[in-house]
Amino acid sequence: MVDTCAVKLGEGSFAVVTEELYDSMLVAVKRNTSSCETKRTLREAKILSKIECHECIPRFFTCIVDPVRSTVAIYMQHLGSGMTLMHWLIENKHTPTTHDRRVGYVKCVSDALDHLHNVCSVAHLDLKPDNVVVQEDKAYIIDFNLAVSCKRTSQMKIKWNRGTLPYVAPEQLNLEARYRNLRSDDNCTVCVYGLDVWAFGVLVHACMFDCLPFHKASLKEIAFSKAMLMQLQSTNAFDSIRKAYSPELGHVRATDGWIEVINCTLLIDVQRRSGMKHVRALVHAACTESM
Repeated sequence: MVDTCAVKLGEGSFAVVTEELYDSMLVAVKRNTSSCETKRTLREAKILSKIECHECIPRFFTCIVDPVRSTVAIYMQHLGSGMTLMHWLIENKHTPTTHDRRVGYVKCVSDALDHLHNVCSVAHLDLKPDNVVVQEDKAYIIDFNLAVSCKRTSQMKIKWNRGTLPYVAPEQLNLEARYRNLRSDDNCTVCVYGLDVWAFGVLVHACMFDCLPFHKASLKEIAFSKAMLMQLQSTNAFDSIRKAYSPELGHVRATDGWIEVINCTLLIDVQRRSGMKHVRALVHAACTESM
């Protein structure tokens, strides 16, 4: 039985999340608020139903379709008093005592993303601090609205503007063509796992250093900064970026381990960009090194 006296937990452009009772259990329920999002919400529910249990991914319970209202209700694990990682980072900006928490949150996200890729064959495609909920000692990846199943292949056609711009990988932007003001298709074929790995690298940078590695600005400005990074990497001058991570910057000691995590995820060449299994191993090593 669903509780009719629902408490709103959050609301986005196309969905609302409420706190309700379902089978005598307090759960979080996500419902689409626009009929044009019904199919996408149903697809999200199908993907969630196939994700094997993991401690850093909210558990999926059930999905209820209301054909009259054209809504899909996704019933998930309630995360209690948790807040988004973005909210937490804003509250704790320039707070050195949060070192261990930041390290722990990044470790949780790497574990969950590795599980999605290598156990569930799922790419998230919108990884960012807003889509991570944190509690005292744990972080959870949420919002699978853009996620895709990779059971058949990880090579897919993706719209260039799918996701959140500062976290979008350069190959998805079709960077070279756009930077040179050439015409390019709105869709490009990419390895979707690689998109998640890039977004994870940006998230690590944001979490560790309280800033994005690229400007949160227009497409042209972001394309320019990523093109400059491409030039640095192609000329083996990436050490100049590595030297910028001084021990005084951010809240995590800039050990070689954390620098390697950022370097192997924010690689323009997707063929050289590490997979999540390797990235997760590097994160665990960096966690031990920086403690």
